[in-house]
Amino acid sequence: MIEMDCTEVRDLLHPYADNELPPQERSAVAAHLGDCAACAQALAKIEALRHRIGWAGTHAPPAGLEARVRRAISASRGTSAQRPWQRVAALSASHVAAAVLGGVIGLLMMARIDSHGRVVDDMVAAHVRSLVSGQAVQIASADPHVIRPWFGGKVTYAPPAKDLAGEGFLLEGARVDYVPPQAVAAIVYARRLHRITLFVVPVDRAGPGAAEVSRQGYNVVAWRDGDFTYFAVSDLNRPELEMFAELMRSASTPTGAPANP
Repeated sequence: MIEMDCTEVRDLLHPYADNELPPQERSAVAAHLGDCAACAQALAKIEALRHRIGWAGTHAPPAGLEARVRRAISASRGTSAQRPWQRVAALSASHVAAAVLGGVIGLLMMARIDSHGRVVDDMVAAHVRSLVSGQAVQIASADPHVIRPWFGGKVTYAPPAKDLAGEGFLLEGARVDYVPPQAVAAIVYARRLHRITLFVVPVDRAGPGAAEVSRQGYNVVAWRDGDFTYFAVSDLNRPELEMFAELMRSASTPTGAPANP
């Protein structure tokens, strides 16, 4: 793997955030970010701004905007007594207003969709990084009661870990991973020779309500439940990964308690 210093990484943070780097360079930047708090903080500032822009699409248009646009259009239709050039000017104004409204809404929706895509890409990159580094877990345990308190002081929430061994999904352990713009909880399961990373992220962080996508040969199933958004990432076939997600959802319990109750 390529090794980079801080100067090289800082020059690549924006294309990294835009997902424009080739896989080898992206992996090198991600590895550096995992070890360098200063560069990680610089990236976090970039991602925080993008996050705010991406989620702007969830805000409703200003109150009364639609009514004002409709009044402008109605006024333009009542100008038959005006001179031709006056009618053209009135129509143009209403059309411009409608075009501006449509353009703003369209841009906000595109930004939100792009933000979700980057979140999924970052989750897949973190999963692949753990496989390449051979450090899938920082604590090895098949006991959910050991894993949950282990996150105390490492992240600001206590993610749920479930024992699904009876269904063929073996709990291997957990780690804290970096997914821009913050550290997140990652719980690791195994299914035969396949490894599943379950990223658990606070709902207000990012992510779709539900999604099933693929990235570079890896499947991702995401859903929201209670206080968290879950991302299950694996090269496991989609039906079995969906089975895992359904088992996690059906075994869910109230969440959101602090890591150190």
